[in-house]
Amino acid sequence: MKRIYYLLTLLLLASAPAMLTSCDSDDPYDDPWYDDWRDDNGYDDQTPVEIAMAQTLNGSWTGTVTNEYTEGGKRVQTTCYVDYSFVQYTASSSNGNGYETDYVPATDDAGKPVTDGNGNIVYNKQTLPFTWSIDSRSYCINLQYTDSGMRYVINTDHDFFLGWDDTDKGSFFEATMEGVNNDERAIIRCQRVTTSNTPAKDLSAGKTTSVKWTFGKTRAAESISDVPMALHRH
Repeated sequence: MKRIYYLLTLLLLASAPAMLTSCDSDDPYDDPWYDDWRDDNGYDDQTPVEIAMAQTLNGSWTGTVTNEYTEGGKRVQTTCYVDYSFVQYTASSSNGNGYETDYVPATDDAGKPVTDGNGNIVYNKQTLPFTWSIDSRSYCINLQYTDSGMRYVINTDHDFFLGWDDTDKGSFFEATMEGVNNDERAIIRCQRVTTSNTPAKDLSAGKTTSVKWTFGKTRAAESISDVPMALHRH
């Protein structure tokens, strides 16, 4: 279970639940607050926490992703630089679309980096579109890649951090993405490169205010070392 840490004094989620349910739980949402809030605000499925998380995720992120998958009957890991873009369908949506762009330095037959005429490193890259949604009861993040149909889930109960760290050095997205209809996993370590322009809403009072939300526990994404760089298609 995870706590939501408040970095600013806000009224946004004053009545929101502080503890979230497990991603693999089928138990009903047993907090009566949820039904009361839904009835008062005219929402069928979404919660203030869910919308605030989506607004925090919305935007562009850059960093690395390490993929683990089976190749030739063996489990292998590869890593690459990555840019993620998450786009909400609307400012109050808990789902949307986006794309992942992976890139690694191009190398010649001798394994040396390839450069252009100006001495800049040339990169091989791929762009993978996906759709995403936040589960209204577990708050797990679901992704489905458009071209391959491969589905993944990010369990926000562990190995997960989204938002501003306590040193106020920036906004980070660190998570482990587990395959749903496949046996793959990906470890994401990214920092925000765009400012979220959508203010989070105080849904109980009908107001808006700028916020710096943090979801998850601590920035403790799995440490990666000695992993070869290569592109891997989801």
